[in-house]
Amino acid sequence: MIDERRTRFGEGEDGGRLPAAPPGGANTQASRKTRYQAARLSSAGGDWGGVAVTHSTILRASYDEPMKAILFDWDGTLIDTAEHVYEANVEVIKSIGLPPLSRELYGIHYSPNWRRMYAALGVPEPLVEGAAVIWHGAYRGHEADLLPGARAALERLVAAGIPIGVVTSGDRKVVSGQLKRTGVADLLGSVVYGDDITQQKPHPEPLRRGLAALGHGSNPEQAAYLGDTLDDVRMARAAGLRAIGVQSPFFDPERFLDEADAHEHAESVAAWVDAYLAARTR
Repeated sequence: MIDERRTRFGEGEDGGRLPAAPPGGANTQASRKTRYQAARLSSAGGDWGGVAVTHSTILRASYDEPMKAILFDWDGTLIDTAEHVYEANVEVIKSIGLPPLSRELYGIHYSPNWRRMYAALGVPEPLVEGAAVIWHGAYRGHEADLLPGARAALERLVAAGIPIGVVTSGDRKVVSGQLKRTGVADLLGSVVYGDDITQQKPHPEPLRRGLAALGHGSNPEQAAYLGDTLDDVRMARAAGLRAIGVQSPFFDPERFLDEADAHEHAESVAAWVDAYLAARTR
């Protein structure tokens, strides 16, 4: 994982009480460029515009205090549904009669807040609500497997006494069944579904609610959120948690740092948990 900045808090920080230079500032950009260049390793990793990224560790993360709670996105972060979500959205755009939804265009405009995404993709406002109905009819990810190592990583956190939860934009009728089928439901102290609340990612309300349900709403700076989209990271930042972008087939790792101001980028939940728990024991 990338340690974008240390988790020591003081004055002059953002509203989430996490240390951050203004996004886009010269020092920030230079620092990020140095860090990202260090990740341009050769071997069999993901190819991002000709850049082979084989391991997400650029600098070893440093946590001045242990995380009191850790929360996760669901689709594409813990469960292998990113492609299913994309394919369902391809069908939505096709059904409405808009130009085909390419992977590149999807990566530019994707948001877990589907109303926001459809507006950006040019879906006429009167058709947005109906688009959700089309999406549910086209979605084929109900029986998807967890991503490699995800279940074991969650079990390790629970065994270490760290409360965990899920904050997802997915509907309860879809995600709750997946949580039960994969056995993840038994590990979670809180779950916030997309249809539980009015405000959606990247608004901080969903994450604040999930953190409060774990009993740590008053100290978000000692919690972390992992997600595979830019809006996941933006929500974590807005809520004051440590924001960790998880590798995605639709987002260049650099975008998590430069566009969403992530504290870290991790190649997977399993990799991040391994590194975090190792850091705790040193």
